[in-house]
Amino acid sequence: MGLIINKPDFVGKYKIGGTNFDAVDKYIDRYEVKFLKELLGVELFGLFKIAYDADPTLVPTPIYKAIFDPISEDNDTGCEPKVIQNNGMKQMLIGLIWFEFVRDLTIKMTNAGPKNDEAEVSNSADLNFMYQYYNEAVHDWQTIQWFINKNEADYPTFNGETLTIAHWAL
Repeated sequence: MGLIINKPDFVGKYKIGGTNFDAVDKYIDRYEVKFLKELLGVELFGLFKIAYDADPTLVPTPIYKAIFDPISEDNDTGCEPKVIQNNGMKQMLIGLIWFEFVRDLTIKMTNAGPKNDEAEVSNSADLNFMYQYYNEAVHDWQTIQWFINKNEADYPTFNGETLTIAHWAL
């Protein structure tokens, strides 16, 4: 069970097949806190976690609610895009963890090295959609960090790492 996301969150676009569903918890455990620390920095993550543990709605702490909820703001810097928006921190985490999970499913380690997993009765899908979903999650990441930088007085302990989209998957 994760801090923000759990196995039942992987539905719709991010659905994971039933035979693999039990392994999702391991990916949540491995990546959720790691991604949050990279997104916010260790100190800001610690403060966010205290607020989230106290009240997952984050209503009492509007600065954390603002970066958790979907963001939709006019970009008044004169730069493109003119509207900055994302799907929120939870969707970002689901997308990034889904990507790690699905990417690992498509590659199997053998004695001869990594190989694509292929079934005898089906054809492999074009995997570009994985990177499109990954890029959407990265966009959400970038939007959260844009918002934090825009409101830097509210987030003085921010020390997050940048994440870039996968250009070669476009």
